Amino acid sequence: MSGARWNVLGGTRVIEVPAEMTEQTLKRNSIYSHAGLPGARRYRLNVVVKDVTGGTMNNFEMPLHVPRFEEDKLASAP
Repeated sequence: MSGARWNVLGGTRVIEVPAEMTEQTLKRNSIYSHAGLPGARRYRLNVVVKDVTGGTMNNFEMPLHVPRFEEDKLASAP
């Protein structure tokens, strides 16, 4: 974790929800993915989320360890 930035992702994800499902939607988790980490090592993951309608903003930070995988073997990571 040298402090150098590898990639900054941006963009807006729009979730359209019928009014009668707003309460349920706010209580559930959503998962988005992005492939393309440059290799096995330790990273610091920073996620910043902004509600463009309400203007509120929040962030989440956590360590992220990407293990080394052998290309010719099946493997998984948590």
